[in-house]
Amino acid sequence: MNSIHHVNLPEGVRSGFLIKGDFLDAIPYGSGHINDTFLVRYIYKGRASQFIFQRINHHVFKNPAGLMDNIKRTCVHLQNKAIALGKDPVRYSLAVVPAREGNLNYFLDGADYWRAYPFIGQSFSVDVVENEEQAYQAARTFGKFTTLLDDLPGDRLEESIPDFHHTVKRYNRFEEVIEADSKGRLSSCESVVKAYLSERALANYVVEGLSNGLIKERVTHNDTKISNVLLDKKTGRGICVVDLDTIMPGSLLYDLSDLVRTSTGMFEENERDLSKISMNLSYFRAVMQGFLEQTVSIMSEAEIAFLPRVGQLLTFECGMRFLTDYLEGDVYFRIHDEDENLVRAKTQLKFLQIQQELEPELQQIVKEILKQIH
Repeated sequence: MNSIHHVNLPEGVRSGFLIKGDFLDAIPYGSGHINDTFLVRYIYKGRASQFIFQRINHHVFKNPAGLMDNIKRTCVHLQNKAIALGKDPVRYSLAVVPAREGNLNYFLDGADYWRAYPFIGQSFSVDVVENEEQAYQAARTFGKFTTLLDDLPGDRLEESIPDFHHTVKRYNRFEEVIEADSKGRLSSCESVVKAYLSERALANYVVEGLSNGLIKERVTHNDTKISNVLLDKKTGRGICVVDLDTIMPGSLLYDLSDLVRTSTGMFEENERDLSKISMNLSYFRAVMQGFLEQTVSIMSEAEIAFLPRVGQLLTFECGMRFLTDYLEGDVYFRIHDEDENLVRAKTQLKFLQIQQELEPELQQIVKEILKQIH
């Protein structure tokens, strides 16, 4: 039986938010690697209430105030939509707890930025898709999230990580790193590098579509793995989307692509035996069904045309980023073995090739779903 490790949060943080009651305790929470997250309890008139506190990693997110403005605007919009639809806003979206001073969306403790959300009870999340229903519910929840934010008012959101999914800039950087070969590693992976270089058309599709207006820039989540959806403990249905740090301008194709990549790939990221890599077509169908039921009404012809290939996009981008990092000497991604980023790049490349081989089947699945929806 694991013991619970209680944390003594700084006094300023404990009293820095508009929360009624007295601080009770705090424990580390979740499996994220970027921010420090805690489940915090307060007690008021004999009743305990729970909150999620996070210390924002300002080394990754260079403008925490702009980041929190993005999140606050998004949450308020989603809660207003919930009220208009007769839904419970507390379970429809995260809600930002304001700080006591200055009506800010965060509390500044020295150099550290902190934020707080009410904890959404009777919910759970999973790190890996376990069945078709989970794949469907996650995709449906992300799709609804995208559609509800399609009319977010106000100025363009802050880019919390500029050019995060700009595949052309990622590709150009890849070429620069190959040319420099600063660590002398190119000779160990020339065939893999050549395979990624041959996929330039994938890098161009969304970027060009956004540029010429065939693909609409939208408010997108940009980190659509299933662990970022809360599911209801009783029904298993999707409740809401969480982890909004990367919410910013983008394309829904990036979101759907990463959802396909992370939900349908049946392998570990650092799998060395490439024969073990496969794609689960039933999960693909579930993901596309859930997402398209919510989004097809707002999608353009260029977006719809790309659907059978959509999973290839982020598979290519992620693999290219792993390979770039390997060639640069492993400066970004955490590794356990010297060649781990190269292994990851080979794994993504194999999954990309599998998707390309399965494209006729994927196209038929998309065609059947679109026909059913229409």
